[in-house]
Amino acid sequence: FGWRPVGEADWQVKDGVIRVSSGEKCLLRTTTQFGNYLLKIDFRAAEKTNSGVFLRTSPRPQDPSRDCYELNIAPEDNPFPTGSFVRRIRGQAVDAHFDDWHTYEIQVNRGEFVVRIDGQIVLQYDEPKWLGRGYIGLQHHDGAVEFRNIKLKPRRMSSLLNGRDLSGWVTYPDLASRFTVTETGELSVRNGRGQLESEGRYGDFVLQLDCITHG
Repeated sequence: FGWRPVGEADWQVKDGVIRVSSGEKCLLRTTTQFGNYLLKIDFRAAEKTNSGVFLRTSPRPQDPSRDCYELNIAPEDNPFPTGSFVRRIRGQAVDAHFDDWHTYEIQVNRGEFVVRIDGQIVLQYDEPKWLGRGYIGLQHHDGAVEFRNIKLKPRRMSSLLNGRDLSGWVTYPDLASRFTVTETGELSVRNGRGQLESEGRYGDFVLQLDCITHG
């Protein structure tokens, strides 16, 4: 859920792990595009595997220097080994043994990128004319690779609720629902059917919220 294969490869999920080992060169990419975020992802690759994590990518990227940021997973003898942006910048050498689990932590903020492997900074990249939002992709290229514990935290987002009152929202007093903001800053609704609408209007967006129902 939330991912879409773009090509024919044996993508599968088993025991909480996304795996791929054969098929055509392609991506498993998110169904939603993202701009600025913190991404954490564990990966494990076979010794000769060439794979990667694609950032702000088009569905079928053709040139990693122009239509995506390809964070490589590849052996040391590759021109862009693990921790490098393919055709952009080579990352610092890191002791990332194949067949072991490692963790990418990737900060993406406009044109600034900071990449850590197992807590160690391996790449810092700044691009004045950066690509905007795009998909996040997991690559099958050559060899077996696995991914797990994929966590995404969007950044540069704003809250629609100020935690004090319903400023910025349109209420409908004639409807049964009664919306209030609690002392702890949570939006509460009681008494039956109704609705609350934001005063702001939005086109493309990511909306995140926590919800609990007592019904």
